[in-house]
Formats: sequence, C-alpha cells, structure tokens
Amino acid sequence: MTDHKPPAGGLWDLSSLVSGGGEQPPAGPPPAAAPPQPGPPPEPRAEPTRHAEPERASPPAVVSPPAWTMPRAEPTVVPEPVASAPGWRRPRIPSAVVGGAVALVVILGAVFGAIALSKPNEPAVGAYTGGQAGVEETTGGGWTDTEPAAPDVDVTIPPEPTQEATTLDPEQTALAELERIHTQDLAAVYFQGQYAVQIASKYPGIVDKMQETASGSHVFQASDILAEHQRLRDQHTDAEHPVVLLKSTDYGKRQLVNGQPLWVTFALGDFPDGPSVVSWCDAHFADLPQAERENQCAVRRLEP
Repeated sequence: MTDHKPPAGGLWDLSSLVSGGGEQPPAGPPPAAAPPQPGPPPEPRAEPTRHAEPERASPPAVVSPPAWTMPRAEPTVVPEPVASAPGWRRPRIPSAVVGGAVALVVILGAVFGAIALSKPNEPAVGAYTGGQAGVEETTGGGWTDTEPAAPDVDVTIPPEPTQEATTLDPEQTALAELERIHTQDLAAVYFQGQYAVQIASKYPGIVDKMQETASGSHVFQASDILAEHQRLRDQHTDAEHPVVLLKSTDYGKRQLVNGQPLWVTFALGDFPDGPSVVSWCDAHFADLPQAERENQCAVRRLEP
C-alpha cells in the first residue's frame, strides 16, 4: 500500500481521496491556499463585577420641638376574657334566698346584741377573763374560748300609747309644780312664832263662796290654787315682804282638812304684832269690801 503524503501546504487532494488512490497529478505549481475561513467571533470578556458602594445617607435635619406637645395617649390594653371551662356554669343563687339570708343575719345580730346589753359583765368569746369567778378559766387566769350559754330572751313589744296616756293631766302637773315651789320656800322659812300675813289657804276641791276661779267657779282645784298663788306672788312680793308657799302641816297644829293639807300663801316681813298685819292687808287689798278683805287677808303666827 502506498502512503499518500499530503501536498505542501498541508491540504489533502480531494480527487485522490475520492478515487481511492492512483497516480499523482503532475507536478505543478501548488494551488493557491484557500483563504482562512473566519471563525466565530470571540466572546466578549466579562468585566469583573464591581459591588456598588451604598450611598451614604445624609444626616437628618435637626428640627426644634414645639413649645408644648400633647402627650400621646397610650393604647389601653383590654385583657381578653378567660373562657370558662366547657361543661360547667356557675350556679345562679335566687335573690329570694339571698334576701332571706340577709334578714336572718340581721335578726340574729339584734338578738345577740340584746343579750350582750342585758348582761354587760359576761366576757365575750375569746376575751381575757383575768381569773373572774363564775367564768371558765385557765391556770392563773387567762384567755377562754368558751362562750357562755345564751339565756332565753322574751321580747315583748309594748303596746302603742293611747291618746289618753300621752296627754298630761293638768291637775297632776299643777300638784307637781306646787310641791316644787313648796320645797324651795320651806328651806328659807324659820318658825319662831313670828307674825305673818295669810293671803290664801285652799286644798283641791274646796268651795269658797267669796272667791271665784278664772272660769267663774267657786270650786278650786290644784290648777286654780297654783294660778292664785302665782298671781299673789307677782303682785305683792317686794324687798321687805317676800311671798312664799307653805303647807298647813309645816307649823303650829299641823292642820288637815278632809284628810288633806292646805296650800297656804304667806307674805312674810317684820310684823311686830297683829295690828301691823291688818294695816298691811288694808293697804294691799283696799279694792275689796271689808268682808272679802278679811276672807282674803288674815293674821297668822308661824309657831314651830
């Protein structure tokens, strides 16, 4: 087999390749070399990636705050409701039961309060007994937790007062005032047989046909006796002759009329004898006729 050498220029003969061999063409000038085929354009070379530097932010401008700024309200945090466990619900107590319980507590408080007031010397539960007799005590006295037995309390409500009970009896009131005046005057009077002027002498129920009450009656009750004494006391009291109220049982024979003492009004003073008393009566009761004057004004002696 003949080796084929490539012609000068480094290119193979196309015809020799097709025919599978044969003789070589005559030597001649070598064919002109084909111009080089342009190859694919070179890929552009990637430039190295440069990381862009971040732009520097300019400093914020300083703004002067206003003279006053309304404070910002903080949001109110509302706690979420806690859901109750399923399958259970708080039982609702009827209002009637609550009201009955409150009423029972009030009644028990009132009862025990009445017991405490009725027995102030009994120690309360847990109080210091101090070794008092009749109270359970520890050695040498001390604290006790024993509550004394509560006695049975019989609460009795008094009846409502009637109109007659609330109205004061004027006669009883007048008698009480007569007693008060008598007690006051008796302490200032001495009994040595001195002369005095009797200007009134009566007991409740007495009849005096020469004198009348304010209502025009001749029967004098306690209120009439009191009114007469106060009138005579106001009209005839002066610096030298005080007017006082005594009883007929305070001096002399301790006289009683129909089982009652007389309420006697006296004008006291320095009377040396009976005629001086008569002169005083004539001067102070000059407007009365002689008989009425002697019935109104009389001479008396305050014997011990």
